[in-house]
Amino acid sequence: MQTHLRPKRPFDHVDFAQEFLRRNPDYQAQYRNIISGNKQRATRDENMMMARTWGLEFPRPSQS
Repeated sequence: MQTHLRPKRPFDHVDFAQEFLRRNPDYQAQYRNIISGNKQRATRDENMMMARTWGLEFPRPSQS
């Protein structure tokens, strides 16, 4: 596994969540499954499904 150096600053909530998911074996397995075969990237639908699974979907603000 590669180590990515980050700037020296405190993690905020988004950073913490990203690091948690990046290290989570279930998240890694789902991602590997989505990009299995010769695919380099997941489709938009696959990305949306994965986002919903892991609580990464946020409602858009209303356009009033």
